[in-house]
This record gives sequence, C-alpha cells and structure tokens, in this order.
Amino acid sequence: MTKLIIFLIIGTVLMCGPIVLVAKKHMIGTIKAIAATVILTVCGTSGTLLMYYIENGKFGGLSFFGAVFLVPIVFVLVALILRVPYNKLMDCCAVGECVMLALMKVHCILSGCCIGRPLYVTEKGDVLFPSRSVELVVAIIIFAILFFWAMKGKFTGQLYAWYLVIYGLTRFVLNIFREAWVTKQMLLPFGNIWSLVAIFVGVIWLLVIWKRNKNDKQTAI
Repeated sequence: MTKLIIFLIIGTVLMCGPIVLVAKKHMIGTIKAIAATVILTVCGTSGTLLMYYIENGKFGGLSFFGAVFLVPIVFVLVALILRVPYNKLMDCCAVGECVMLALMKVHCILSGCCIGRPLYVTEKGDVLFPSRSVELVVAIIIFAILFFWAMKGKFTGQLYAWYLVIYGLTRFVLNIFREAWVTKQMLLPFGNIWSLVAIFVGVIWLLVIWKRNKNDKQTAI
C-alpha cells in the first residue's frame, strides 16, 4: 500500500504539468487545474478500487477501468464547483489519466501483476508476451496523441470521448495477450468487456457532440 501511495503522489505531480498546460489552452486557471488534478487522483483511485471489488467481490487490487468510468461522472459536479466548462475540464482529465495509466504500468512491472500470456516454451521455461511494457508504451503514445491535439486546439471538448475509444480499442487487443485471456472463466475477461463498454460510450459521446455542434452551426446560419 505504501508503494501505491508513493506512485499516486508521483503521478499527481507528473499530471500537473500537462493538465495545467491544457487548462491554460482552455482558459482555465492554474489553481483550478491543480485542484482538478488532485481530485482526479482521488476519484480515479477510488474508481479502480471499486471496480476491482465489482469484478472480484473483494478489495485488494486495482482495475483501471474504474477510473475511466467514474471520473466523467464525478467531474460533472467538479465542473460545477470549479465553474469551468465540463467538456474542456474532461479534456484535461483525458491527458492526465494517460499519465497515471503509464505510471501504473510501471507499478505493475514492479509488483509482478498483469503478466502476459505464454508465447512459446524454451528449455528455460515459458516466454511471456511483455504485456506490461507494451501497455506502458501504448499509454505514452495515447498521451502524446491527446496532448498534441489539445495543444493544437483539435477536437476541443472531445478528448475524453476520444480517449475512451482509443484506450478501449488498444486495451481490447492487448488484453488478448494477457494471462487473463488464457485463464478466463467467462466468454470474455472483464478487461475486454469494459473495453467494449468504453468504446460504445466514447462513440455515443462523440456522436452527441458532433450533432450538437452541427445544430449550433445551423442555428448560427
């Protein structure tokens, strides 16, 4: 638990930089951005603990999709309290979550969890797919994409929806190479199920935004 707390503190510090930069791009004050970062850590951690309980019927681990799904719900209230546009605040959260996701993959490497499935057998034993390392690289790539879009002003107010879609797609594929896929006791492991839910929610979210933007343009005309 002590190691996890240290990682969460480090993650909060690392998230502050990109979140503040994205917030400035959206005309959100630094103090509010830092407050949102701290809340994001607390909310995300609570979500991962809760999701693990939902999946396993007990506490004792983390399931990152808990953060993915709980944050957009809680931040409806956070946006009201901080008096900032919800979708723009969620842009900040999307970038921040990618940072924490990457750091949590480092935590997985050190903890020995989330191992990959056996690829082939040698005289020295099974050679496993480097699941955690690949997921770490993917998290960094997703962060780079979302942060680039944010700094270029692309897809403003849509980044969390894109995050749901991109993370859902990549996680669904990568989960096939986890040990959980080999040892699954149901049609799909929870990681794949939540991936499909994330993709669905993200697509619906994008469609709602695009439809609203289209209506706004027609009204302006």
